[in-house]
Amino acid sequence: MDSENNEAQGVQINTALLASGGVLAALGSLLVAVGLLLGGTAFLSAARQWVRQLDRPPGDVAQLKVRQLRSATSAGFDAWKRAQTGA
Repeated sequence: MDSENNEAQGVQINTALLASGGVLAALGSLLVAVGLLLGGTAFLSAARQWVRQLDRPPGDVAQLKVRQLRSATSAGFDAWKRAQTGA
């Protein structure tokens, strides 16, 4: 039984070093979060500036494209129907 106790006590962890590693990992995570926040803010600011410079708002462009898509789909379907009926 003495050998079993010796084996269990064989692994010793330096808790001060482990705690230091945990603190450094937490600080690194905090720095990453701050960096992502700053980068995201810069990106959003640039995107807003770009949208303000556009001639048409993106919503208007999207509506125009949807109308064009519906028109093209309808024209294609009508042409397909005419080809099927032989007219």
